[in-house]
Amino acid sequence: MSDELTGQPTQLRYMTEFGCIGPDCEDHCCYGWRVDIDPAGYQKLRAAAALSNKPVATKLGAAIKVIPRKGRQPERYQFRHRKEDDTCPLMSAERLCEIHSGFGHEMLPDVCAIYPRKLKRVGDHLELTATPSCPQLSRLLIASEDAVDVVPLDLGDIERYRLQDAIDTRDIRPYFRLLMGLRDFMVELLRDDRYTLEQRLFLMVWFAKRTADVLKKDTVDYDPAPVEREMALLRNDTARAEICRRFEPLKTPAALTLLITRAIARPGRMNRGNWKKLTDEVIRSYSKLAEILPASDDERAHEEAASQAETPQVALTTKEAWEVYQARRDRARAVVGDRIDRHFINYTIHYWMHIQPTGAPDVMTYVMRLLAQQATQKFLILSHPELTAALDRAETMTSPEEGRAHVEEVLDAVTVKVFYQVARHIEHGALIRYLEKLLAGRQMFSLAGAVYLVRF
Repeated sequence: MSDELTGQPTQLRYMTEFGCIGPDCEDHCCYGWRVDIDPAGYQKLRAAAALSNKPVATKLGAAIKVIPRKGRQPERYQFRHRKEDDTCPLMSAERLCEIHSGFGHEMLPDVCAIYPRKLKRVGDHLELTATPSCPQLSRLLIASEDAVDVVPLDLGDIERYRLQDAIDTRDIRPYFRLLMGLRDFMVELLRDDRYTLEQRLFLMVWFAKRTADVLKKDTVDYDPAPVEREMALLRNDTARAEICRRFEPLKTPAALTLLITRAIARPGRMNRGNWKKLTDEVIRSYSKLAEILPASDDERAHEEAASQAETPQVALTTKEAWEVYQARRDRARAVVGDRIDRHFINYTIHYWMHIQPTGAPDVMTYVMRLLAQQATQKFLILSHPELTAALDRAETMTSPEEGRAHVEEVLDAVTVKVFYQVARHIEHGALIRYLEKLLAGRQMFSLAGAVYLVRF
């Protein structure tokens, strides 16, 4: 890749409004994941400790774990976490970073100063996006229809210039070579509001399946013709309508409810605190769903339960849960369906812009992972007791407009809660990898499975 950047730097519009809200945030970013310290950041912290009084120096020293050099690997540095709550030892009782408050923003290691931002090089230009594992970022992501519009980026606005990812579009493999055109086409497709959310997602799946043999990492021969042909087909309104017509009769099996429930309830490093509270609230809102999940927090118990054939009780409970979920989903969509669609369209466009397709072996796997993630989000949002209560209350309000406004407010709050927590569980846990495994075991990690996930 040439060192010269000739293109206009860009960002998604939500970045123009983003800023950390500190202790006003409903959560914090200093727990649950490994935090690596860059070498320059480590040296700055050592200097800060040397110039501080003894209690501060001792606390700084105890907070940092030095991992000795191993073979050709250089020495590495990490923040230790408190054993009792898995939080950074330098976070105060007021949920403020003691490095930031005591020494200033410039003393923060890169990972702390940059999060949740992601600056990446794509071809000849830079792009700035951010992860929705930050609650405030998730809030801005769903705030408006134009939140994921691409707008110019002034590099002078970036406090710390660090590239975190890069895509070389000169790679001879078609998956890399065609990435920009592929991504632009998908965003164009997702913005076409003549089609429903489900139809747009199905057209995305159709394209991914039809081009999967070309758009995969181990394909070397560069022939763009099949991809261009499929793009031309999907730009034809008659062809789109016919593809969508074939999609309409397909129905999602009840078993998908159980697979998603197993994935979100499976124990793991991130399955604690706010995530556990969220998933427990949703699962317990179904009368018998918790009964068919292992009561133990031992991972092996969940693995064994998932591998065993379903008993009549499990099948019956799954069917009941699917019917209840459908009723909740349809009720919410009848009141605020357009707002639900906007949230998921924004998230899908963000996914294509933020997470590079080259992180998956092929475009179909990339799309399947997105749909598995969205099915999990839909189950947690549309099943959430707070949304159910809001819909109940709306029916008692004096006007439909007042009722809708109330439901929209609660929907937005629940969506933020789910979006940021699912993102954390994906980035620092095995949620989607485990759900992918469960889907594959049921032969659902396929075109048929993609349709089931879209219709969920």
